[in-house]
Amino acid sequence: MFIHVFNIIVEYCGVNRANGFGGGKRETWRVLVGRLTGVLKARGRRVGALVVVRKKGSGSEVDTVGDAAAWQRRVEEFVLGRIGGAPARVLEVGCGEGELARALAHAGHSVTAIDPRGPERASERTPENLVFQRVGIEDLPDPGPFDYVVAVLSLHHVEDLSKALDKVAGLLAADGALIVFEFAWERLEGATAEWALGRLPAAPSGHTSWLERCCGGRGGERGRRDHGDHAEAHFAGWGEEGFHDSRMMRGELERRFVERWFEWVPYLYPDLADEVSEADESAAIEAGYINATGFRYVGTVA
Repeated sequence: MFIHVFNIIVEYCGVNRANGFGGGKRETWRVLVGRLTGVLKARGRRVGALVVVRKKGSGSEVDTVGDAAAWQRRVEEFVLGRIGGAPARVLEVGCGEGELARALAHAGHSVTAIDPRGPERASERTPENLVFQRVGIEDLPDPGPFDYVVAVLSLHHVEDLSKALDKVAGLLAADGALIVFEFAWERLEGATAEWALGRLPAAPSGHTSWLERCCGGRGGERGRRDHGDHAEAHFAGWGEEGFHDSRMMRGELERRFVERWFEWVPYLYPDLADEVSEADESAAIEAGYINATGFRYVGTVA
């Protein structure tokens, strides 16, 4: 816990030196303590499985991230660290079940969370400073402005990415920022697919993880030689269905925003065996054995 709090403080304080967004103002210890309190309150909630919805014809295919708590923790730390001190007006695009939106609200921010499949109405545990709306970004009636717009695993399947980002740019305040956490699905191929499949946990009978489906099953050493090709073919189908790869997303972001932060990050570890940590995946990425398949981005209006 002490290490976790220390990491929050380091990341939070770094915001005030970061690349010209957030106003560059110095945060007081009182605000920092308030922020940490909100984060730790959020950390005490039960975190359900993170759900990633992917279109499949006229229906949808639903995948769950294995270690939802680990994933949720890293997402919340990054987003809360970039936003900085309360209060701020925040729009979350593609909020899912609303876990991140609740963490932002508990940290003192005024949050509007939107998702066509999101929570239908506020529950008893929904803070007063959090509003859920079942609507896509293109149809959001709120004119803004928002200090921050947050999009976690939502841009890659927005139907009209150009239109959506135009809307985001128009909703942001003049000194606001867009915060993105995304899956670079096209980079899960070759050695990266083989590395992941070799580290999958034992699966319950009758259950196949999304990684197995993408990469063509576990097989053995002999069977794994074609997994990279299978993954490439599988994700080619995503492209044909209209999902956006990281090159497309970054290109559209560059046309509208000034990049203030970008980094490739581990993405696969929550679905791997318990003994495979985020640090293990990071080490494999840094050594050049595998591709990073996640990225984090912060941009301001151009």
